[in-house]
Amino acid sequence: MRILIVALFALIQTTLWSQNSGITGKVVDAKTGEDIIGAVVTVQGTTSGGVSDVFGEFKIGSLSAGTYTIECKMTSYQTKAINGVVVKDNQFTTVSIALDEEAFEGQTIEIVDFVKTNTETAVLIEMKEAKSVVSGMSNAQIAKSQDRNASEVARRIPGVTIVDNRFVMVRGLSERYNAVLLNGTLAPSLESDAKSFSFDVIPSQAIDRFLIYKSPAPDLPGEFAGGAIQVYTRNYPDARMTLDVSIGTGYRNGTTGKDFKTSVNSGTDWLGYDDGSRALPDDFPTNVREVQDANELQRLGKSLPNTWQYNEDKAPLDTRVSTLIGNRWKNGNLIVGNYTGINYSQTYTRYISERNDYNVYDEITQSSDTVFAYNDEMNQKNNNVGLMHNWGMRYKDHSIEWNNFMNQNGQQSNTYREGKAFEEGNFRKEYSFRYTQRLIFATQLTGTHPVLGNKGKLNWTLGYSTTRKQDPDWRRIRYTKPLDGSDDQYHAYVPFSAQPFFLGRLFMNLKEEVRTYAGNYEHKLFKTDQKKDQDRFATIKVGTYFENKDRVFSSRNIGYAPASIFQFDYSLDTLGLGDILNENNINTTNGFRIDEDTRGADTYHSSSNLWANYAMVVIPFKAFTFSGGIRFERYNQRLNSADITGVPLQANLDSTFALPSANISYQFTEKTLIRAAYGKTVNKPEFREMAPFSFYDFENNFIVSGNPNVQFCTVKNADLRLEHYPNPKELLSFGVFYKEFKSPIEQYFVPGVGSGGTRSFSPGNALSALSYGIEIDLRKSLADITSIPVLNKIALVANASLIKSDIKLSPEGLETGLNPNRTMVGQSPYIVNAGVYYENDSLGLQISALYNIIGPRVVIVGIPDVPEVYEMPRSLVDVAITKNFKNGFGVRFGVQDIFNQYNTFLQDANADGKLSRSSDQILQQYRKGSYYTLSLIYKFKKN
Repeated sequence: MRILIVALFALIQTTLWSQNSGITGKVVDAKTGEDIIGAVVTVQGTTSGGVSDVFGEFKIGSLSAGTYTIECKMTSYQTKAINGVVVKDNQFTTVSIALDEEAFEGQTIEIVDFVKTNTETAVLIEMKEAKSVVSGMSNAQIAKSQDRNASEVARRIPGVTIVDNRFVMVRGLSERYNAVLLNGTLAPSLESDAKSFSFDVIPSQAIDRFLIYKSPAPDLPGEFAGGAIQVYTRNYPDARMTLDVSIGTGYRNGTTGKDFKTSVNSGTDWLGYDDGSRALPDDFPTNVREVQDANELQRLGKSLPNTWQYNEDKAPLDTRVSTLIGNRWKNGNLIVGNYTGINYSQTYTRYISERNDYNVYDEITQSSDTVFAYNDEMNQKNNNVGLMHNWGMRYKDHSIEWNNFMNQNGQQSNTYREGKAFEEGNFRKEYSFRYTQRLIFATQLTGTHPVLGNKGKLNWTLGYSTTRKQDPDWRRIRYTKPLDGSDDQYHAYVPFSAQPFFLGRLFMNLKEEVRTYAGNYEHKLFKTDQKKDQDRFATIKVGTYFENKDRVFSSRNIGYAPASIFQFDYSLDTLGLGDILNENNINTTNGFRIDEDTRGADTYHSSSNLWANYAMVVIPFKAFTFSGGIRFERYNQRLNSADITGVPLQANLDSTFALPSANISYQFTEKTLIRAAYGKTVNKPEFREMAPFSFYDFENNFIVSGNPNVQFCTVKNADLRLEHYPNPKELLSFGVFYKEFKSPIEQYFVPGVGSGGTRSFSPGNALSALSYGIEIDLRKSLADITSIPVLNKIALVANASLIKSDIKLSPEGLETGLNPNRTMVGQSPYIVNAGVYYENDSLGLQISALYNIIGPRVVIVGIPDVPEVYEMPRSLVDVAITKNFKNGFGVRFGVQDIFNQYNTFLQDANADGKLSRSSDQILQQYRKGSYYTLSLIYKFKKN
């Protein structure tokens, strides 16, 4: 690995200082003087060329000194050649090109093609012309990093942070305040315990563009406060055939080549799902407690496999393979495009997590009693399979697209805990063997059609998505021995009835289906003015959206208990993992029997309907553009479950919201504008938050329960942003925002539940909250600043957010003694992203260095006399180097998290208002190790 790094940097040093000379210029219409976009400029006798951007400008670099002839071509214009263009060493020669229209006699020429949306220029244009505040990333920019999925891409966008490597937070607000759309339709949730979309299931290779709308608009979903996140997958290739293949491997410090523990494996784990080996037997009863016959209980107990032991081997290198094939056919006015992508990965992560908990801080001793101190050895193996199959068809101005996306993920997560439980007076060993499989499938059929002589545009969408999440046979067992040394043997904790978090098995199953139907119509009303010989019209847009969602969740808690309290052989509890629950120890006398603690609250069936209708107008006039309107949304949510005694329970929410919004922009110049936005949005409880189901979080030692009484939250949003676009690839923006929440949904401490450091939390509504801040975004090339060959191929990207939030608790929360002065959960006071990109097309060399840091944020709310838990800042630095060769092959080397700093979670125990790793209490800390990747790339394109 070190030899490879040295070789790569040696290659860089020999190529960075190459000479850089070339031709720049502008292409305009000879008659009108207007800029021409998309003109192709080539240098005869070479393979060099360029395409004019939205300002008509082009740039061709890396030419040797000499005299050249350049040629410019553009559909509907006459081809023009310019001779005698002199290029000198280390200088760019500027050329102006004026094209004459092609002369046609009695013919009408119709240009039919597609607009490229995945370039940096295209995304910046979309941001500039948007009617609301928006930030984004293009596929072209994504390709320069080593980001592998949508969650890694998202953290490069201003104001965005990532939680648990898969949840997106916008402007520091909890992931619950985002609306996520996949190709224009709301995406389903993959999580049973959170209102969130797992962005790690979308491979970066499949993304066309990633946009985050930060201010409301009538044609956007009304349920967001952080951002409405739009992820578009690729559809139309820019050539007749394209092929992108990547085969790579990964090495993680502290994992690869080290001892790695796995539990039971099925024959299909490598594909991301269990083949049924972990499932309950087909003849297993619906509830074990309904079985009265002791012999039948014995048979059922023996039917569950003895899979409590683990295997240990060396962790191999990670494996990653991806293929993306694009095809495009054109026949007259008809264009058909297709993208098919397949990606596969198998990765390993092993690390030690230090976990502690403390009692109330003692002002006299200046310390807190320790509740427990554990070291968790985490062993995680991930298998991921992703498929994308998209079609697009365009005939004249009519288009139909069919997008399909599927991802299957399986994670085996085995935890080995060892430490001291001071409050309970024992040494402890705990084992957790968990396998989680997640499936998401989404399909959308969309169409766009001009009507009424191109005065109107109609588009429609039909969508269906489904998610499946299963935790089959999650096994947990606890061993203890006294701290006082009175017994030197560890004993398994054997309860007298089923308590699976001590000794037992958990089976969870989630199924969710979402059906969406949408239609939008946009119509030109009247001409307002003319800009660059382009008529501008006031338009009206109306639309309707309907979404039906169904979710079924069930959990079964199966535990082990003595078959007979009086005859039980208590020496069995000293047996090790592989022996304690072997077949001989499952009997009707002196061994174990199975029992079940599944209750009515462990199952729920929920559904929701969302009806939305909106109307908006867009009025451009001179330098002003006004966009605004109103959106009406009606939510109807139903949840059917039962309480812990089995009494049926229903929770219903039914409300209608009027959500007005307005956006105004003023364009000082062609490149500079200011925009202001205001709008009202809503945030509804998730199904899980309404369900009475209680779940024990093994890793954090929490009990999390739902609350059928949780209510809607409404949000007022205001934005003001100044934007400057020096050229199509550059941006400088400065913005401020303000958000006012009524009845925000937060986690509350539930007193009187749990022991031994175990605490219980449930969602509830606070009275109100505020969140406000500033954002800065910069994308700048050094090409027009310096002529130094190395520097003028460098682009800088930087963005930062400073955010303040305050929450006002409800009287119920204040009565429990909670801290009334804290930020909203998950709110970071600052977020900083920075990147340096070096790109030399003539050498096929790309280098990127990226940096990210977020400020301390509350991740666990405090309880009476015990402060909140904060996730502390850590600097993330990633470097990627790509070298492409002329035969289509390339190689990419990358390092993620170079500094490998600790993930640390602190409590401000001494309440001095300062968070310090040296003086405050560390509840958890770990580091997963720097990650090195090496990939072989092949790209093929046939025009």
